[in-house]
Amino acid sequence: MIRREHSPLELFRDPVTAKEAATKGYVDANIGETAGDVYYRHVQTLADAEWEIAHDLGRHPTIQIVDTSGRIVHGDVVHVDMDNATATFSAAFSGEAYCS
Repeated sequence: MIRREHSPLELFRDPVTAKEAATKGYVDANIGETAGDVYYRHVQTLADAEWEIAHDLGRHPTIQIVDTSGRIVHGDVVHVDMDNATATFSAAFSGEAYCS
């Protein structure tokens, strides 16, 4: 199941560590309201080596990927169009992608 969330984005402080910058807790703790800015959190529940991320943001967002243990994962991210991206990895795993 893929769950979509759209919410206004405003960061109140810089992350202390790289892990903090990519974790759900950091995103949830630092979300506030600003005019017109939104983010999208893609939840990849089924392990896969290629993720299709339909963020519907109307732009090419920065995408941060984390696995289920909160580690940042690097892969090949391609912006298919202004509303979709594909992330390809060397191995299948599940986790979350934060688009901002």
